[in-house]
Amino acid sequence: MCKTTTKILKNKTFEEERSLYRVNNYTIDSCLFEGKVDGESPLKEVNYINVINSNFSLRYAIWNANYVNVNNTIFTDKCRAPFWYNYDFNITNSQILGIKAFRECNRVNVKDCTFNSPETFWKCKNVTISNVKMNSEYPFFECENLVISNLNMTAKYSFQYCKNIVIKNSYLNTKDAFWHSKHITIIDSIIEGEYLAWYSKDIKFINCKIIGTQPFCKVKKLKINNSTMTNCDLSFELSTVKASINGSIDSIKSPRKAKITCDSIKDIIIDKTLVNPKKTKIIYRNK
Repeated sequence: MCKTTTKILKNKTFEEERSLYRVNNYTIDSCLFEGKVDGESPLKEVNYINVINSNFSLRYAIWNANYVNVNNTIFTDKCRAPFWYNYDFNITNSQILGIKAFRECNRVNVKDCTFNSPETFWKCKNVTISNVKMNSEYPFFECENLVISNLNMTAKYSFQYCKNIVIKNSYLNTKDAFWHSKHITIIDSIIEGEYLAWYSKDIKFINCKIIGTQPFCKVKKLKINNSTMTNCDLSFELSTVKASINGSIDSIKSPRKAKITCDSIKDIIIDKTLVNPKKTKIIYRNK
């Protein structure tokens, strides 16, 4: 958290490169960062900064910064790579519209924000996200220690090579999610997209809706509890699974080891050259 700042900049425009380089203990209120084509890195190597009611259209807005609070501020699509290498960074009620937001940051809190940012949240640690709407292409790459609630996300390749994540009350429309990730818990959420969680380890779904083709290939320690699977064909290939599914599963394919409880399975495909069929146990309800 930021300590009380002692200096105030209000209603000013900054366009030069490194215009506020290495400043400390400032509140920046209703300021505009835009202008020259070469203007960039306005807030670099700064400490204890509050930014409110401002607008950034310069590249590399806040880098190598410690103890920053941002509120009610817009980072436009011209604000490329706005937040890199920061520590203890809090942002609320803001719009982040530039590519490559958040890279190698630690201790980040994001609340009530909107993102339109390809390649956002790469190699970040100790991140809390609440009530966020996100449109991205490659979000959450090689991140760890994330706590996420009320995230509404549309993406392509999300949460790859991540670890230690809890997601609650969220909607994730994304393909290739959670590949090579481990120690993931998803609760009371909807996950829609193709090829979910391939090559992952220790991943749990509790009270979830899972939608999309070919989920869970080569997963170790997959647990699904009190959830539904819609349009999920060729599920669980070469995976170890313990699942309690409400309703039907379109098809399963050659689980390595499984205990699956469900109402029905439309098609069961077992390749005996790859797996031992005796290691898969299916329990049908009401039968």
